[in-house]
Amino acid sequence: MRREGKEQTKILKVGALRRAKGFTLIELALVALLISISLLIFAPAVSTLVSSYKQDSALLRIETFLNYHQGEVERSGKERRFCLDLEKGEYWAELKEDDDFFEVTEVLGKRTVLPRNLFFVDLLTLEGKFSEGIGDFSISLFSIEPAIIHLKDKEERQYSLYWKPLSGKIEIYDGYIEEEEAR
Repeated sequence: MRREGKEQTKILKVGALRRAKGFTLIELALVALLISISLLIFAPAVSTLVSSYKQDSALLRIETFLNYHQGEVERSGKERRFCLDLEKGEYWAELKEDDDFFEVTEVLGKRTVLPRNLFFVDLLTLEGKFSEGIGDFSISLFSIEPAIIHLKDKEERQYSLYWKPLSGKIEIYDGYIEEEEAR
């Protein structure tokens, strides 16, 4: 009797292992359906998060760029200017040497392109509003000229970078602001 019981137990265990090795077609179809539904629900949210991250990081790169060049002006005493091409979505720095400006070759001065989902709208300086072409503003020891760089994304959300040379601060706002609004 004992032997038969042991043999029956072995048979049951072997049979259980055989059944647990694979999934049925219905189980696989249900898993695929659940994954598809999850992707349909969460993919747009993930896409928005990635897009938002790229915009935030691009705005912070411009802020870092301006802070770096302000520091270089303070260190060297040589005037620089921040340039941006509104159509191409590029920005760069130029250094003044012998009364002429030359494009900076430093890593944080070379031409940088905005991410594909972010665009320059305009540049506000004391000299006026640049809405097309190339705009620039001076970064020097004696410059007190604030500047506001307006950008927008593909969803038409707008952002404003307000550069204050006297304090050396850059403030980033959601929306399109004028200088009076930033004070």
